[in-house]
Amino acid sequence: MACLRKLADTSDRRFFSALVDVTMRQDSHWRGYAFETTPGSQWRCRVIEARLEALRPFMESMYEVATYGAVDRKRMLRVAGMPQRYKHNFARCVDYARIAIGIVDSGHASGLTAFFAQYVRLEDGKHQPEAQKALIDTFRGLGSDQADALVRQLGLYRCVSPPGVLVLQRLGVVSGGSLLRLPSERERSEAAVFYEKVAVATEKPYGYVEAIFASNFVWSLLDNIRWPGRRGTCIGDGPECNVCAHASYCRKSGVAEPPDTRVGWLCQYPAFYDQLAASDSVLGRLPRAAREAVLLALRHENATFWRAPVGLPIEAKLLPVRASLADVTVDALRAALARAASDSLPEHEPLEACLPETWSVAEFVGRGVPCLLESPPGMRLAGEGRELLAEYVRRGHTTVPLLAVNWRDVADTMANDGLSTSKTYPDSGTGELNPYSLDRH
Repeated sequence: MACLRKLADTSDRRFFSALVDVTMRQDSHWRGYAFETTPGSQWRCRVIEARLEALRPFMESMYEVATYGAVDRKRMLRVAGMPQRYKHNFARCVDYARIAIGIVDSGHASGLTAFFAQYVRLEDGKHQPEAQKALIDTFRGLGSDQADALVRQLGLYRCVSPPGVLVLQRLGVVSGGSLLRLPSERERSEAAVFYEKVAVATEKPYGYVEAIFASNFVWSLLDNIRWPGRRGTCIGDGPECNVCAHASYCRKSGVAEPPDTRVGWLCQYPAFYDQLAASDSVLGRLPRAAREAVLLALRHENATFWRAPVGLPIEAKLLPVRASLADVTVDALRAALARAASDSLPEHEPLEACLPETWSVAEFVGRGVPCLLESPPGMRLAGEGRELLAEYVRRGHTTVPLLAVNWRDVADTMANDGLSTSKTYPDSGTGELNPYSLDRH
């Protein structure tokens, strides 16, 4: 909700607040340092955010900031606990305040956001090079990364997140949507045109309109469990049409269950449907390594989304989950991964170059732990599946065990047993919910 309120706010106060934020976040001390923080710690982000939180009350009004001098700077940086090396950032904020006042007083536009919105182009999508250039030319010293961050914060982009396309496909506004998959560029363009028309008709910012629609869609029930604060009704693997405000006119594209309800869930894995449908079963009838693969994948997601962990189900609860285990040739699996635009495996990268890191893949291969297909969209292997697949290849296997599970069954098990322990956290140290973090990978 905080993110939506900010996207809806086109006031000069909001614009200047975002400008101060991107300016004061740049710390010259860390330039050239090629190192990462400890995964999950986010210590640097937390320090910067704490300092900015203390500084923001002094930087809310551009008219007041424009009057600040050296004495004010020293006092405010000391109160915020910011080193004096930030004095150059602070001086730029003072200069930017005077420039912003000049733009407003010129009367060329109704406000700062409206002034830079004239450089926004629908066809430029996410990065908006003209708007970025205008920001950099206007506010001297602003870097390209900072201008890009400002475009995102102020909703000056014209791109569409996958959930923003998929919810329109369900409604029947955009073509496609028969299967749960990442949208094509053409479908994204159709959605962007629709959101632009709605934004003009309602006189609301484009980013706000897109985020409102996108917030209704989540990829799976498991995502709803993990992030209850984002709870949507249009769930990818089982929409709640009975409580949806759009139900009366929604065409429910892609919602209907395939005719063969027994193996219909496998339609989400079209690349291997024939092999998997022939061995449709439940986890309780498969080797124990199959259940282990599911638990390993859930633990991996908990480590990745460390702000929103979910309680892991006990192994016995997974026995009735629908699943299918089949031997698939390495070449077929490699080709499917290479075709998938959503996967990080480049088409021409030798699979043998993928080195195992966090998983004990050598031990897993020895025990026959299968490569597990992740829930849609796209074609991906759960957890460190690429490393596991690479180890099978290194050992000379021409086929690998491939496991598919009905992730909706897994989520239903967790929800019905009250095993969710997720908490609502913001997506970053800024305390904001970024609508593009809803993208799946």
